[in-house]
Amino acid sequence: MNCAKKDDKYVKLLCWNIHGLNCEKIASLDILDRHDILLFQETWHLQDNCNEIDNFVSYHYIRPNQNESAWRGAGGISVYIKDYLKDKVHPMKSSEDYIVWFKIDSHVCNNVNPIALGIVYFPPEGAVCNARRGDYFDILQEQVLHYKSSFDVLLMGDFNARTKDLPDHVHECIGTDNPHENIQPIDNSELFTEYFDMPRISHDKKSNLFGKRLVEVCKNPNLSIVNGRMEDNTGRFT
Repeated sequence: MNCAKKDDKYVKLLCWNIHGLNCEKIASLDILDRHDILLFQETWHLQDNCNEIDNFVSYHYIRPNQNESAWRGAGGISVYIKDYLKDKVHPMKSSEDYIVWFKIDSHVCNNVNPIALGIVYFPPEGAVCNARRGDYFDILQEQVLHYKSSFDVLLMGDFNARTKDLPDHVHECIGTDNPHENIQPIDNSELFTEYFDMPRISHDKKSNLFGKRLVEVCKNPNLSIVNGRMEDNTGRFT
């Protein structure tokens, strides 16, 4: 994904549920020269086996309370930032290994506001670890609303959410006294303004509970799902 222009170039982000991160897998795909920020979910790291990459600064968020004798870990998020950006992209808040926030300075993307980049990994519905963590989407929405007052918000990751063609934003209703229809128009970020009013294309023919929760999270702070609106605009599975 190309975040925004800087000096006629793009800051390129790669977001990938990698199902086990190791350096051999990364090197075999020839992604390092083509991307500036790497966001990996389900790294499966344990405390002593985090991978480092030359010319990148790294941040690892490891699932707590794992069995250290297991052959691999579970969950996990790793973020790699190219050295030239390390003073411009800063870690902020993290909620264990399932919601991680970074600040991207405004001048990186020639943007008025800095960007709050949220990297998400939510285990599938019914996963055992979900019971002790509370409601993922309530936590996410609270954090989005906190950052939205000072930042443009960009969420990336694996939500295990199937959204089908569910509407992800609401339009202002004019001339009504119904408080439930007294809603705001979409708040177009400078980053993706031209895409927000496009209909969202989706290849997914099903929705699940997480998908329904995700579109509700989008509606309150006026976010929109980018997949199906940008690039080739085909809405393929991600």
